Amino acid sequence: MGSLFWRCCFFGFAGLFISISSFLILFVLDLVIGF
Repeated sequence: MGSLFWRCCFFGFAGLFISISSFLILFVLDLVIGF
């Protein structure tokens, strides 16, 4: 039960980090293309 909880937390943080980083990359690309 504990390992499953930590696994869900890890995948949750990983998914959040991936979504934020991809959003930042798209934002920077939009700025570069806009300029």
